Amino acid sequence: RGTSYYFYIGFGFSERETPEMFLFVQIGLRGDQRTCEDGFSPRLRTALEQARKRKLGGITFEEDGKTYFSFLQPVTGDYDGNPDKMIGWFEGTSEEVLAIADAR
Repeated sequence: RGTSYYFYIGFGFSERETPEMFLFVQIGLRGDQRTCEDGFSPRLRTALEQARKRKLGGITFEEDGKTYFSFLQPVTGDYDGNPDKMIGWFEGTSEEVLAIADAR
């Protein structure tokens, strides 16, 4: 069985009104999976809302037949200058997102 999803993690930078750095996780699942948002944890819901708020995706169903979910955590407050906190967010968010992908 081949990989049925696209997965990306990384850092993003925005130069909109105020320059900002953020942590970013994105996954693309085959087919129209927009309803799977109903089962998201509070962590994923918050990160999804952060992406929507900045117009960086959220949930989109694209022409390639995949549904893309974008999750974002601004590097502010407790995250600013705290690599352990950032790594913890990447690990926790990635584990949840990959578990959803594996269940589909």
